[in-house]
Amino acid sequence: MTRMALQRPANDMGDARAVVEAAALALLGARTLERGRRYVAWGAVFDARRRGAVLRARCEGSGQEAWRVRVTLDPAGVRDAACDCPMGEGGDCKHVAAVLLTYARDPDGFAEVPTVDEAVAGVDAAGLRALLGRLLLQRPELEVLVEEALPG
Repeated sequence: MTRMALQRPANDMGDARAVVEAAALALLGARTLERGRRYVAWGAVFDARRRGAVLRARCEGSGQEAWRVRVTLDPAGVRDAACDCPMGEGGDCKHVAAVLLTYARDPDGFAEVPTVDEAVAGVDAAGLRALLGRLLLQRPELEVLVEEALPG
């Protein structure tokens, strides 16, 4: 994936937006970026949160589905991005564009959430088992990963 710089000038949000949009244009292309802008204008990005350097959000698609988007940032820009839409595996879809543009315009709109380690730090063993059980009910395909991680 081509790197996209997210460096922001300290005193000028207008310039920061221009920098991010220019970098997004280079990464995604004019057509994808324009489609992402339309999704931002429609308010399609929701459930936006940030956990350290990872942005996660949902983006309504043109159909009934809302897609899950993940973007991992690093000091040089975007380390990787993905969307669970049919075109988003490589992170070069309109939903990723919409999330990046939304973040560029309003980074404070992304709720800061604790890391998974921080979130489960105070949960006892019974609580962790209950959580794992709920996850496996919702996502049975994860059972293989859980079994592989268990000792013996």
